[in-house]
Amino acid sequence: MTCYDLNEKLSCLFILTLIYLNRDFEAERYSSYESPQRYDPALLSKLEDYGLVRFSPQGDSVFLTPEGVVEARGVLKFLQVEVGPRIGASALDIQKAEPELFAEDAAFGAGPLTTTELVYALAGVTSQAHKNNPAPVPTALENPPEAYGRDMGDRRSFCFKVSVSIPLSSYYYRSYYQCWRTILVPAGFTFLDLHVAIQDVLSWQDKQPFGFLLTSNKKNLLIGERGACGDVALPQTSKRKIVETRASALRLNEVFPKTREAIYRYGTQTNWIHSVSLVSTELGLAKLGPQLLDGSGDAPPEWTRSPQDFKAFRDKLYGSERTLIEALAEAGKRGFSPFDHATVRRRLASFEDDRAAWQQRIQIAEQKESSVEFTTESTYRDEIPSEEDGKGARS
Repeated sequence: MTCYDLNEKLSCLFILTLIYLNRDFEAERYSSYESPQRYDPALLSKLEDYGLVRFSPQGDSVFLTPEGVVEARGVLKFLQVEVGPRIGASALDIQKAEPELFAEDAAFGAGPLTTTELVYALAGVTSQAHKNNPAPVPTALENPPEAYGRDMGDRRSFCFKVSVSIPLSSYYYRSYYQCWRTILVPAGFTFLDLHVAIQDVLSWQDKQPFGFLLTSNKKNLLIGERGACGDVALPQTSKRKIVETRASALRLNEVFPKTREAIYRYGTQTNWIHSVSLVSTELGLAKLGPQLLDGSGDAPPEWTRSPQDFKAFRDKLYGSERTLIEALAEAGKRGFSPFDHATVRRRLASFEDDRAAWQQRIQIAEQKESSVEFTTESTYRDEIPSEEDGKGARS
């Protein structure tokens, strides 16, 4: 939500929070977040333009949209965290104050707080680490091995938005969980480099097959590393003719910007399928290597394989009777961490180490397959499942 005037923006946020606080609790039982109070029609109209409220022309009834509820909860919890201690509230008071499940809303990007800031607030401790995100620093080698297949003469970088929308059903309405990252990747890097960068910014462990599918490309390219990572994860498609090529042999600048979007799938037994959209082309930033620019939402843990698994995980994590800190610690032992800019950027600092590990995988796979002829591009038709078949990967 953007406003040119700070006070106007504050007025909108405060009114949105008041509508939530003054809602009709009887109507709320029927999933209708309605407030009988009267508010400034001009500000209500602006909130309606943002898709946060609906109101009658007479101004006697105001309804929060699902997006408005999430944003109002975020602003309310922000006020509790920032103002509460100054008026005598303890960390326990803040944790138990409605809305208790704000950590869930923080994953949607609600309100001014990040999940990390919330965790520190609920723990009753102060941390300055999250207030100063590290500035972009070079994450790529100046002179990478030739085996990496990079075009070091290309000074461009591609800005991609990597996003997934996960359906979450409730008793009253169907909602969607949004997880996205905006990343900068040198144009001369390969699709394998892009895969490693995506794994880093989503805090995944890179232990499962992956695949990029370019359906708008004439060849319908399926890009992966068969052999070095078992199989290639094929996103669901109705295309019958697919051309497979190696991710380590195809550079991004050979496809983009003529192609504007790819589909990325991680794991052959999961439903984690992300869209990878080209946002812009930037000149002169290639030496920085992969960089995180922005993002929101915790990535689904690798051990969850469906929206139902993910919902169960989130319910257990954020709906537990234990404290949020303890629940996060338990999930952290299994490799999960909530999204935080500073944490992801620190992980990107080891990008080349992760890429070097991949090079070892490729070398081992090539040694095992030295007696078997392997073509860079292989075409196959009828064995590719369609959407009607209800399958998302080639077995």
